[in-house]
Amino acid sequence: MLLSKPSLLAGFAFGSRYPSLYFELQGGDADLKSLEEMSRSYLEMLGIDASAHEIARPDGEAPADWFLRQIAIINAASGLPVHDSPKAIRRDDDIVYCIAPTLNSIADSMRALIVGFANHLRLSASDPERNRLAKAMKLHFGKLTGHANGRTNPHRLMSAAWEKDIPFMEVSDRFTQYGLGRNGICLDSTLHERESGLGVSSSRDKATSASILRRIGLPAMHHTFARNADHAVQIARQLKYPVVVKPSSLDGGLGVEADLRSDEEVRQAFAKALKYTPKILVEKWVPGRDYRMVVLNNKLVWAVERVPGGVTGDGRSTIAELVEIENRDPNRGPSPDLPMNLLEIDDEATLVLEREGLTTQSVPQAGAFVRLRRAANVSRGGRPVAVFDKVHPDNAALAVEAANAMWLDLAGVDLILPDITKSWRETGGVVCEVNSQPQLGGLTSAHLFPLVLETFTRNRGAIPVCCVAGADRASALSEMIAGQLSARGAQVGLNLPDTIKVGSDRIREGSVPILQAGNILSWRRTIDAMVLGVWDTSVLQTGLPVPALDLLVLSGENIPTVDDLISHMLPMLAPSARKVVVVATPDDCDPEILKVLKTEGIAHSFVTQDDLLSLVRNISDSYPQTPEAGAALQ
Repeated sequence: MLLSKPSLLAGFAFGSRYPSLYFELQGGDADLKSLEEMSRSYLEMLGIDASAHEIARPDGEAPADWFLRQIAIINAASGLPVHDSPKAIRRDDDIVYCIAPTLNSIADSMRALIVGFANHLRLSASDPERNRLAKAMKLHFGKLTGHANGRTNPHRLMSAAWEKDIPFMEVSDRFTQYGLGRNGICLDSTLHERESGLGVSSSRDKATSASILRRIGLPAMHHTFARNADHAVQIARQLKYPVVVKPSSLDGGLGVEADLRSDEEVRQAFAKALKYTPKILVEKWVPGRDYRMVVLNNKLVWAVERVPGGVTGDGRSTIAELVEIENRDPNRGPSPDLPMNLLEIDDEATLVLEREGLTTQSVPQAGAFVRLRRAANVSRGGRPVAVFDKVHPDNAALAVEAANAMWLDLAGVDLILPDITKSWRETGGVVCEVNSQPQLGGLTSAHLFPLVLETFTRNRGAIPVCCVAGADRASALSEMIAGQLSARGAQVGLNLPDTIKVGSDRIREGSVPILQAGNILSWRRTIDAMVLGVWDTSVLQTGLPVPALDLLVLSGENIPTVDDLISHMLPMLAPSARKVVVVATPDDCDPEILKVLKTEGIAHSFVTQDDLLSLVRNISDSYPQTPEAGAALQ
């Protein structure tokens, strides 16, 4: 039985590196077969293949643990980058206190799915309420999968941050902060906060970016804006077919139609592009192979050839059969979270086949590649093939120079070349586009996500963070810790009961809840260290503003707000701390604190103020000196 609606801890608590939904479960039991059936029916209601998951409850497993395991299955099936598992944090008789890690952006739907599962368990199969529940739960699970599918780069970056132990916090549905203070950075997908605004706006306007590239002597496309379909045809005739029609300011291949060979094809392509923007370009089609070059900090770090959507003959199967076989590749699917889209036999594929004298029933020779798309975009069914170790140095230099021309630290440079292994100076070639917010993919380039984060954050985004809990004496300890960190050369962000300070400057007056105080400080790129104070009950409603503490300092005083505050607070905060100390002797420490430390089994030590300052010095020295903000991007 779910005792209450899950409440959101928007910060971090109980050692989780994600926000969490907190809820309580109470006893109850059912036979193992019945539980398995109820779980299967709920998962299938959501569209999840229950046979792919371990849903049975083995003998001896507590009902609450089984319930949490089913929630973990739902979370994993959604495709969201939540890699921490639901867990029981406390057990009192038949009541189990639990958390389910989540993302703030989808917490409402995850909460609804947890409640829905609890309700599902109490409804009989014939209860008409089940139909209403099924409809609502499908909607909420669809929101989870939709969120996962629509944010490929951000979610892979979050997964990389998890693997590399880089703190990350969602700022909004678009922005995610990785790291804290001076060592942190905010990203919108792969676009970072310090990227050149001029470079971003220029690169997103294809005509402008091509003009800049040509101005500095790089080979770039020549575009002409088409006022209408008739004008587009006129331009195409002047350029001589084949041509390309594309929107002037969209990425990802949206609205792009390549290798157009007739007036009618141009008119149709113009009509498609017009759905996206009135600013439409016509350019000469350049034959060659399509390469995506990823440039990071003035260096080529990856390159793939984007092979157009198509199939390779086996000498036996028809093209239609080969498409069906190709679409069985687990890396292909309708989900944007998968590396490749499904191949389709549509009007474009039929036209491309007709040009080669083929139909869907033709049987290509073994090893023969049959193209089904005019453009090579992966979003149109293409396949990325890694060629990084084959890139000619001149081609690498061309990509880097194109990124630099747009003042970009991270760029996806698209080159059209006959052969990546030969210099463009000898074979010819052209810079097709420079993307300021490139999709990095995943089939061949999963290693780029941690590389990007390690480049844009220093020291894994971490800075020294100390948390002090208590009353009057705690405020003085906070000032003392901040002073010690300042003496080691750090610019310290400090929240006190009546103010927030950065160095000696008071930047916010009055009492500020700890989550908000931490967000204010961690966002500032001038901060080298933080000292956070717990003075009231706000931490119980939100959790901490950071996922990990170097030091949790207890002043030895109880916080005179709620009688049992300490008994709730310490189990929430201690798992996030690398070390817990009490700046008091056992005789001077509040008995309630001693009781909770012992009952919860929290490892701790009693220290003097001199011991505390020594610990702070050691923590400060364990962090490498960091350069000025932005130096990692220069």
